[in-house]
Amino acid sequence: MVTEKQLPFELELIRSYKNDFFINTGKTLKCFIKRKKRYTLSLQELYDVVEGLNPSEHALNSRWRPRELADFRKIFCVIALERKFTPGNVAKIIKKNHTTPVQLAGLAAGLLKTDPEFRRKYNLVRKTIKKYEDKHNDPVQTGANAEPVLPARL
Repeated sequence: MVTEKQLPFELELIRSYKNDFFINTGKTLKCFIKRKKRYTLSLQELYDVVEGLNPSEHALNSRWRPRELADFRKIFCVIALERKFTPGNVAKIIKKNHTTPVQLAGLAAGLLKTDPEFRRKYNLVRKTIKKYEDKHNDPVQTGANAEPVLPARL
């Protein structure tokens, strides 16, 4: 099995082989590299992960606006938009207007540059998502009860 790091080397070998094959036979050769599809979180699963890390007693989709809750709402919007979910779908989950996720993502971009506490929360969420996806992609963990458990509230 070819890993992602070995892929450029493997592609160069394939190009070289195809070129030699054409020179020797006069025929073109088609080669394909089959990549294993990685599991990625759905929008609802992403919401559940961020909600699990939210220390506030209020849900991300509530009308409350304390700082902790607002920060995790911003982080959810940034990550969801990075993963190519539409602003409309993100807004439905957090029960806001379709422009809210775009605005929150813009605010989060500024906070990531200036606020170390916000950056710490963002990195915590990213690491938790990565752990969740890695557990889900682990070939050893593919039994009936192998689905990873979402994190508990902090």
